[in-house]
Amino acid sequence: MLSRISNWYRKWVGLQRWEKKLLPVLVYRLLWTSFLVRCRDISHLLKNTDAGFMNYRRREMPHGMEESELSIRCEHLVSIAASHGVVRATCLPRALVLYRLLQEFRVHCTLQLGVSPGSGQPLQAHAWVEFRDSALGEHPAGFKAFRDLPLNPAKDDSASCSSLRNIGHR
Repeated sequence: MLSRISNWYRKWVGLQRWEKKLLPVLVYRLLWTSFLVRCRDISHLLKNTDAGFMNYRRREMPHGMEESELSIRCEHLVSIAASHGVVRATCLPRALVLYRLLQEFRVHCTLQLGVSPGSGQPLQAHAWVEFRDSALGEHPAGFKAFRDLPLNPAKDDSASCSSLRNIGHR
């Protein structure tokens, strides 16, 4: 128990001021998004992904930080919030929260959903965020096995989204 607290404290001390302000917000968002993924239709979350972000407050980019560095720092914050928060968030809530955060900073990124074609094995799904054609926080082998679903969250395509009704349930 003491080592876990010590590990958390070391991560906290290493954060910048803007990151410390943002971390509790991310813990809350992961909790809420995890709840919605389990209790609501996933197509509702995906259809409103881009449209809903336009109504959220715009965040200013930290002084002297470029988009690539900011996207890596934001992924790191979401990872900390997911591992030390109330809920151990799965890939879908983590990807949705990271995507929303990067949209608030006006960083162009892509929300990706993929399935792994299993031959005789259960179907597996994965969600991640890509920035400039590389997955944030993912090892290349971790997401390359998944085929992208033909889904663009910006489009209001309920037919495509309806097949994703239970993707968040495990």
